[in-house]
Amino acid sequence: MTTGDVIPDVAGEKRKKKKKKKKKKKKKKKKKKKKKKKKKKKKKKKKKKKKKKKKKKKKKKKKKKRRRRRRRRRRRRRRRRRRRRREEEEEEEEEEEEEEEEEEEEEEEEEEEEEEEEEEEEEKKKKKEEEEEEELHHVQERKGQTNGFLSYQFFCGALLVHQLTESNPTLLVTAQKYRCLFQAFDILA
Repeated sequence: MTTGDVIPDVAGEKRKKKKKKKKKKKKKKKKKKKKKKKKKKKKKKKKKKKKKKKKKKKKKKKKKKRRRRRRRRRRRRRRRRRRRRREEEEEEEEEEEEEEEEEEEEEEEEEEEEEEEEEEEEEKKKKKEEEEEEELHHVQERKGQTNGFLSYQFFCGALLVHQLTESNPTLLVTAQKYRCLFQAFDILA
């Protein structure tokens, strides 16, 4: 070996190689780390997305439940209202029917009262008629008794007048007067 020749630095080269290898390893590690990080991030993102989806689903379910509840409540309210209305209408109808029945009963009672009054009036009329007939009968009986007497008197008077007018023609005027009297008696009889 001469002085001009360059002595190869074997140890240095070895170091360099080692350094390069180390660097490569580091780079690889870094890459791996980065990849891992990316994977982790992706996983996290996926998880987040899943969670969000789940949350959304839950929210939707809750909304659905709420809607269902609301619908049920509305239906119940409607049913209750309808029932109440029906019951009120039925009560009103029953009240109207009762009022109508009461009115009919009152009318029937009034009619019965009127009929009773009419019957009483008819009975009174019948009684009056019977009393009048009885009175008439009594009067006629009395009249019959007096009638016979009056007719006898009339006969006697007529005879007297006839005799008087025959014997004394000037007494005709008085005879006529007597005749008027007898006629009046006859009317009374």
